[in-house]
Amino acid sequence: LLRYEAETRSMNVALEAAHYEDALGCCAHVVEFLASALSHVPHHPLLSLQRYTLADLQLACNRTSEAAQSMKEAVASLRVTHGEDSEMYRGAVGRLGEIQQQLGTSDGQQTNLR
Repeated sequence: LLRYEAETRSMNVALEAAHYEDALGCCAHVVEFLASALSHVPHHPLLSLQRYTLADLQLACNRTSEAAQSMKEAVASLRVTHGEDSEMYRGAVGRLGEIQQQLGTSDGQQTNLR
């Protein structure tokens, strides 16, 4: 639990200082910890939001393929935790579309999110 708190605080400090690579490393550890600690609740809201943050940080660090995978996981979880009518879910779906366009994988077909 102390490691989680330290990584979360370190991530926030790195974000404030615009040190995105450092923030990405911390966020990856936070997601890894939450996925393990919450393995009995795979779609926990906190994990969903951290995956969204992870995808944004990966994108900021030019890790577009990783960002696409993380955002797909975030979208799947947000669908469960927040519902398809929520702004958070719709925002994540839109962001996933943007990421896929950057990858050149968007061919006008709707991404299978279910």
